[in-house]
Amino acid sequence: QLRQQYAEEVQRADEQVGRITTRLDELGLLDKTLIILTADHGEMLGEHDYDFNHFSLYDEVIQIPLIVVPPGLHLKKQVVDAQVRLMDLPSTILDYLQIDAMEETEGVELIGYGEGHRKATMWCSLVGREGRRASSGRLIGLRNNGIKYIRSLDEQREILFDVVEDPAESTSLVGEQSEVLEAARRLVSSEAKALEVQLREADQTEFGARMMLEALGYTQ
Repeated sequence: QLRQQYAEEVQRADEQVGRITTRLDELGLLDKTLIILTADHGEMLGEHDYDFNHFSLYDEVIQIPLIVVPPGLHLKKQVVDAQVRLMDLPSTILDYLQIDAMEETEGVELIGYGEGHRKATMWCSLVGREGRRASSGRLIGLRNNGIKYIRSLDEQREILFDVVEDPAESTSLVGEQSEVLEAARRLVSSEAKALEVQLREADQTEFGARMMLEALGYTQ
């Protein structure tokens, strides 16, 4: 019943997108409009004992739809296998519109993947939480080259997955892949320390709620 309800929501969203594209076509604007369809997070529908929420850093939450339709371009690839990030979308839009890129951004333009001259998977750091409270259950991790690492800042608990061989993220490799685990720890160590400082300071200030939201990526 839960999955049926979610499927109906997806269908409803799809219908609304269809209304927009149909109207653009009627106005003669469809072939002149850059269309990007995405989402801010996925949804847990019983996986890993989470029901109908988007907490945690499992793939059901962090893997989202991303459709880019750039008019006037004939792309070599319609489906891109490389991992990319939402933070790459501003650079993608500016590049397509031939507007100077933002200063001090780590984002890259994504249309190059479809054109075939950009192929590398983008390293992705992860920040999230396990429950509704932003001040507890805080998580940090990474996903790259088929490896997923998640660390709980509050409980000092960590898990490691090979998401290629184990896409359901059912078996942690913490006790089996020591070299990979150490490499993942090193990669997230600086970000983990910075996040801990931010959240510790947030607990001691009247602006704590805003600071925690900033640390989790909800504000700019």
